[in-house]
Amino acid sequence: MGPDVLTPRQAWRVYDQWRMDPRVDFLLEPAGFGERWRELGDKVVGGPNAWTDAYLAAFASATDAAIVKLDRKLNSLGAARVEHLL
Repeated sequence: MGPDVLTPRQAWRVYDQWRMDPRVDFLLEPAGFGERWRELGDKVVGGPNAWTDAYLAAFASATDAAIVKLDRKLNSLGAARVEHLL
């Protein structure tokens, strides 16, 4: 996969550092989230990431959060704000 691949132990260290960043927060799925996910899930077509894209778009939409990505391969279905870092 390349030289940037981390071992599980290294990945947990990065995760722990990331969680200590005050700009990072974890949100619970809000009430009624399942219906929003189902609604967007019905709109996605094809591709191995379609289901995940629908989940992320529904979650961001329901929590008024932005999806921050390093690549441009995300279909937010127009339901969520997407910010690309690269």
